[in-house]
Amino acid sequence: MEPVEIWDILPRRLQRVLGPLEGGVEELRLRAFQPPSVAVGGRERSLDCGALTPDELWRITEAAAGGSLWSCESQLRRGYLSLSGGARLGICGEVNLEHGEIRS
Repeated sequence: MEPVEIWDILPRRLQRVLGPLEGGVEELRLRAFQPPSVAVGGRERSLDCGALTPDELWRITEAAAGGSLWSCESQLRRGYLSLSGGARLGICGEVNLEHGEIRS
């Protein structure tokens, strides 16, 4: 699977507020029920585009996995998905294990 560009998987409303910052963003933090935030110049600031829904986060994650989370299971075990340009999409939350394997 070819890694995707982070820009291509973000919701349009988030792309609009990130556009002017694109070159200087060191880290983008996306959390359910909270507005996104960015780290620029070592400082974190909240973005004015409203809170993200769990469904939006799911779509971003699924797009980062090229539509197949199953094919990225080994990366997900390490807590991230690789994106193009050396970027990573870190994943956190709850996991359901069965015999040491991720089930959900």
